[in-house]
Amino acid sequence: MALCVGLRAPLHSVPAARPLHGLSEARRRAPEEAPRCIAAAATAAAATAMSGRSRGRRRVEPPRALKPSITFAQRSLEVDETEAFALVEEIRAFAVARDGDDATGTRTKHWTQRLCRGLEAHPGLRPLLQEEGGVEAALLELETRSAKHTEMFKGITEHHAALREGSAADAEEYSEQAAYMAEQWWIRIAKQRIISLIDQYYLLTGEQMRRGHPRWAFPRESLTLPKGWVKYEVKGRTLYWNPEKMKMETRAPAPAEGKEPPSPRDPPVRLLDIGSNTNSFLEFPFHVTPYALDLQPNPAAEGVFQADFFDVPIVEAPDAEEPLILDEDGKLKGIVAGSMDVVVICLVLSFLPTPEKRIEMVAKARKCLRDDRGMLFVVEGAAAIVEASWHHEDEAAEWSKAMESAGFKALLYSDIVNEGRRKKRALQWALETAPVTDGELKPLRIAKEMEF
Repeated sequence: MALCVGLRAPLHSVPAARPLHGLSEARRRAPEEAPRCIAAAATAAAATAMSGRSRGRRRVEPPRALKPSITFAQRSLEVDETEAFALVEEIRAFAVARDGDDATGTRTKHWTQRLCRGLEAHPGLRPLLQEEGGVEAALLELETRSAKHTEMFKGITEHHAALREGSAADAEEYSEQAAYMAEQWWIRIAKQRIISLIDQYYLLTGEQMRRGHPRWAFPRESLTLPKGWVKYEVKGRTLYWNPEKMKMETRAPAPAEGKEPPSPRDPPVRLLDIGSNTNSFLEFPFHVTPYALDLQPNPAAEGVFQADFFDVPIVEAPDAEEPLILDEDGKLKGIVAGSMDVVVICLVLSFLPTPEKRIEMVAKARKCLRDDRGMLFVVEGAAAIVEASWHHEDEAAEWSKAMESAGFKALLYSDIVNEGRRKKRALQWALETAPVTDGELKPLRIAKEMEF
């Protein structure tokens, strides 16, 4: 009887809806084993009850209109869906307060993309998201920085126009604006990348000489296979595509008489930096000897000539020892044709007023470069020439074709600059000199000038 009382006591603590399975088995066991068996059965029953309640509790589904924003935030910020949902809800509240009702989620998506892309470029703002009201604070700070950037861009454009028209312009203000643009972290990284590519292309350093030319700078396949032949490795066998017979063959073709890899060029190489008021490539004296020119040089900068590149004559002087022609006062009077190894046009083309002026600058830069493996680097902020991220490839392809019409061959293109967790969409081209044809130059159009 005592055993029965002991057995019934735990039953009152278990919900009636979840009977203890295995209780009869416990009663049939020895008295000393009964409490342990019943306790195990009670634990299992309680777990079953808990799981039943969990299954009964429905997960809160986010509104359908917010799902694209949640997915974008989840991928961009590398957070789970719950965190992304909470973040997007705050963004939606900001969007509604700022722009009005957002039944379709379009405004929320706009601000979500703006926040995520802004945090890629300014990761120092990310801790704000952990604070109360931090989403709004981060968005407002990004908007302030964007407005400052736009103001600087507009100021430089107006200054260029004023100088070309012969009007008075505030030189000090322009110097500050140009220096602000040049000191952006992504410009610094882009220029470091240019130096790295110059080293790879010309084999300037001992380390790069040991590595040899990368594939983009000089394809090794051209030394071993005739034009059109392709080598394949298939299940341990080597096969060759014969373009004449249009079939695969096991026998290797006769080696092509490809050109030998170019010899390393002695550093430093000559570099012309168009539109640079700070001459930032002076930081790399081993790799390059930089020559910079700008409409309004920074007074504190070294080696920047004041000149409008469009007005500087390109002079045929094959016997000249120096690439620049200067007058008695040290002012720039001309550039020797074919005297430069590298030309850099960074954040300049987008400031020019027309597509024709942009390609004119590229064509004139081609005259400054040597015909034998000269290089042109072009860097532009994506926002300056692209209206939407989903069709930036259209503008990039258009620009590549246009610049090739001026006597170049596009080698590399990239649309991202990154440093650690920071990312910035920036369009970057590396081109090498090619024969100049008599064909018509194709204009360099930005997005708002294109027809889709």
